[in-house]
Amino acid sequence: MSGMPGVSVLGKRLAPWLLFLACLLVLSFSVTPYSAMANTLLISLRLGIVAILSILTLRETWRHRHDPQPKNTQRRTDSGARFLKQWRRLYYGD
Repeated sequence: MSGMPGVSVLGKRLAPWLLFLACLLVLSFSVTPYSAMANTLLISLRLGIVAILSILTLRETWRHRHDPQPKNTQRRTDSGARFLKQWRRLYYGD
């Protein structure tokens, strides 16, 4: 699929619109009787994500507490470290 340049352009154009429409959908819940349920669900989802990221951050800090500046830059990474690195890239826009 890497030979099809139109797919990546379509994905880059479609993703912001889908995010915008998803935000409108979430905001429209405030008008319906389901607003309290939607609010509880979204708060729970956010707290869950914060808890998972906090646990992974503490885990990485705990694993490397004795070696603040590693001598070798090639550390063995596991799925938790890769997941945390992807979230960092997403947050900082790298």
